[in-house]
Amino acid sequence: MGWFSESLDNKSIDELVELVGGLSAVGYTIDNKQEIDDDMQRPLAARLQLVDFEKLDMRLAEESGGRANLARGGLWQTYVFWHLKGDARNCYLERAVKCYETSVIQTTLEEQNGIDARLALARILIDYPATRDLPRGLSLMEEVYGASSDYVPAYSTYLQALNLDKQYRKVVEVANDMIAHSSARVAPAVHKIKAKALRAIVRESKKNGDIQESLLASVELMNSQYSTANDRKTYEKIVSLCDN
Repeated sequence: MGWFSESLDNKSIDELVELVGGLSAVGYTIDNKQEIDDDMQRPLAARLQLVDFEKLDMRLAEESGGRANLARGGLWQTYVFWHLKGDARNCYLERAVKCYETSVIQTTLEEQNGIDARLALARILIDYPATRDLPRGLSLMEEVYGASSDYVPAYSTYLQALNLDKQYRKVVEVANDMIAHSSARVAPAVHKIKAKALRAIVRESKKNGDIQESLLASVELMNSQYSTANDRKTYEKIVSLCDN
């Protein structure tokens, strides 16, 4: 797409960042450029080639700064999503990590770009096995959550990371805090991850002979809308143990 690369030369940082954000949108055009074919039904990211992503990355690198590097990380995650599978993704995920790391260094939690950079870096360090670094990802999530516990969708990844790290009680604690204090309604994923952690606490406590702790977790699970028939059976067994 020669016209795509040519269109980048005179764009401002605002326009470049907006472009990265729109790459996955169906029917997205640049400078009112229209392609009269069926490809317009596919997101622009799916129609671009690696050379186009490289050119956009170079233009963003020229702008430098935390905002540009945050966009560069998003650019390479977009490329991975639309064009790569398996181990072929790894080197581009690493590129995204480096861009996000640079953005974190260049920003603070006092600015939105700083919050977004830390959340983006944390998520890529948690979500992808190839780049997974749970301690670093959790540290970043805790840094952002400590500054603002008001719910954002990325916090579901925070809870998932705690689950992966087998910090089940902290999952429940943080989830309850999100549910109680967030001004916006939390996503169902928060409740589902909390339920998963409660099941783990029930199993662990029962295994360790702490029937009271197991019962408390089971009761909290039963009081949620995400308990199952199996959870009910487990609860009844624990109650019978307490009665004996």
